[in-house]
Amino acid sequence: MKLTLVTDVNGLAPLVGQMMRPAVALPQVDWTSEVVLVVDMGEQRTAGYAVTVTDVSRNAAGTVELRLEVRKPGRGDFVAQVITHPYAVARVPRAWLSGAAVVGIDQHGTELIRQVVSL
Repeated sequence: MKLTLVTDVNGLAPLVGQMMRPAVALPQVDWTSEVVLVVDMGEQRTAGYAVTVTDVSRNAAGTVELRLEVRKPGRGDFVAQVITHPYAVARVPRAWLSGAAVVGIDQHGTELIRQVVSL
């Protein structure tokens, strides 16, 4: 799992083609007050993988928490043999990310990502 910070519309350009198709609908972002965090599962060799950001919050200690729904194919599942690159996009207020830790927590409470982000 990888986390990428995008601080302006130009920062999205390197991601197009790497993991995003040009037709992906991105959230409406007010770049003056918001940034985008991209949660990337990396390249997967089969279908059946997915990640979704279900909630974004900031706790009392200032840590930004991304609640994630992560899906992986189960043992014995029949899945297409195709390269996929699952990712999710979340808008976050700029004010939350002044040297803050960003933590990605899955639906089981497991911490998958921890990264300090500075603007």
